[in-house]
Amino acid sequence: SSGINAEWPLRPGSSQVCKMFLVRFCPHDLFTNTKADLGACKHETHDVKIREVYKTSTRYKRMGYEQTFLRTLEGIVDDMERKIRRQHERLEHDERYMKQEQARVDNIRQERLDNLTSEIDGLLEKVWLDTENVIELLALSYEVFQY
Repeated sequence: SSGINAEWPLRPGSSQVCKMFLVRFCPHDLFTNTKADLGACKHETHDVKIREVYKTSTRYKRMGYEQTFLRTLEGIVDDMERKIRRQHERLEHDERYMKQEQARVDNIRQERLDNLTSEIDGLLEKVWLDTENVIELLALSYEVFQY
């Protein structure tokens, strides 16, 4: 006897039954509502009772479902690792760009600061010369008023 009665019209081998779920879980239930969402499973039946029937049947681990399950999970892991690697590369590129951009902005700032410093030094020198001229004029006017 297969262990299936009239209440269970589906058998573990039915095309409507998710074979991944029979093994352990349906990968389509992983990562729901994320960028890695696999979408809906094409098999509509995910029934724990059918899983128990499969696990107690003579077909358990003989149908290739476990190997398919493992290959599917390995494929998912490979895809995730590839996406992670791409994101790391993108992040490294963005970090390099940000460092270059920061260096460019720092150079512009330094150039402006150098120009302002030079301009201030020039104005201070002019003020100093003007002050020296004023002192000379005061000294001359002092001499003039002395006579």
